[in-house]
Amino acid sequence: MSTDTATADRGRLTGDHHADTADLTLEEIAARLTENLRSVQGDGMLPADAEFRVTADDTGDEPVLRVTLTCDTDISDAISGIAVHLVAQVFQLASHYNEVDLDQPGDPRFLQHINVKCGDSAEATLVGAMVQTA
Repeated sequence: MSTDTATADRGRLTGDHHADTADLTLEEIAARLTENLRSVQGDGMLPADAEFRVTADDTGDEPVLRVTLTCDTDISDAISGIAVHLVAQVFQLASHYNEVDLDQPGDPRFLQHINVKCGDSAEATLVGAMVQTA
């Protein structure tokens, strides 16, 4: 997974894969993100028993890419903050496809709603537009 999720360019945050997916629908972006999650899971970066659902929601004022990741294993006792870590990983992956005008951050390509729940007690939700890492 690249740490160069986005770059600032003339007042915009632009994800690494935004340009090559700019003409795709949010449903097609959801399908690509699903493939990314499967690949990352295959590389051991997501729990092996994790199941995820990625959906495109354009019923509101802003399009929302919704991701739900669940796993049966309660790993919260073994690794403190695992749900927060996983939600951040998924959010970063989705950010590769997004773009935000820094002068109008309330109008991104899409919003993200990421929810991760592992076992009975490890849960985290992150809602936002995009992340830039350096």
